[in-house]
Amino acid sequence: MSRAYWKYNSIHTYIPRFEYSYFYLTLFVVCMLVLLLWLSTETPDPRPRERQLNRDGYVLIPGGRLKEALRRLPPGYVFLKYRYTIDGCSLSTFHRDVTSSAYVYETQHPVYTLIVYRSAAPNTPLMSVCPGSHRTTPFLFSSPVVVSASRDSLTGILFDCDLVHAGALEQYNANRHVEQYKIAHVDDLPKLNHLANIDMKKSCVRPTVSYAYEWSSRRASWIFAHVANHHLTPYLQDPPDNAFGRMLVSAYGRDFYNQSIDSFIDTHKITKRNT
Repeated sequence: MSRAYWKYNSIHTYIPRFEYSYFYLTLFVVCMLVLLLWLSTETPDPRPRERQLNRDGYVLIPGGRLKEALRRLPPGYVFLKYRYTIDGCSLSTFHRDVTSSAYVYETQHPVYTLIVYRSAAPNTPLMSVCPGSHRTTPFLFSSPVVVSASRDSLTGILFDCDLVHAGALEQYNANRHVEQYKIAHVDDLPKLNHLANIDMKKSCVRPTVSYAYEWSSRRASWIFAHVANHHLTPYLQDPPDNAFGRMLVSAYGRDFYNQSIDSFIDTHKITKRNT
């Protein structure tokens, strides 16, 4: 056969293979994206009152009673002299409490956060959590469920600081009032000294980002939870004064939740409580 035939034949056998490869690659990426969006879909918690701290990473505290939270924990746990009061909106991207993470600070025992929601109407969505994600740190393999307020006027949620969670998808609520506390074992107090004697209060202004952007960033924060929590967190807490830092703050939507304790105190002129 002539040389021209082989040239013609080789071109027309190569191009279809390339097109098929591109098609299958695109199909794979689309399927993976659809799968991840489906897995990140939030559904109501089917059994909120049956949750266990060791297995699921969180429990409800009816009435938000502090003594009841301690009763749920083994002996040796105490409240840190730490309180963070938040009025207004919530942090609606999925995250771990890395400033008190047992994984990050290599504590002997788990560290816990107690959030008390005041004046929350019954069945109001409070928080989305990924059950069991504290046992897979720094990775995430569980889908989120929505925890709603109980019949009490006060509802508390006690959860492991390594549990992946997010505030309710509600951009702004002037009546929202939340108090956050930290609970740690006495053996680990020296490693968490940066959280001692802190009393912070923040009133959130109405965000400028749209609901669609909020929803999209929420999905992305679940899909890329490992990258956001264990690689970008230092930059989100103390963003550098350059284009990269401004881009991160702008992309995240809110900045005050992500600041480190020392940075927050310095920025807002907050003083530590006397011991």
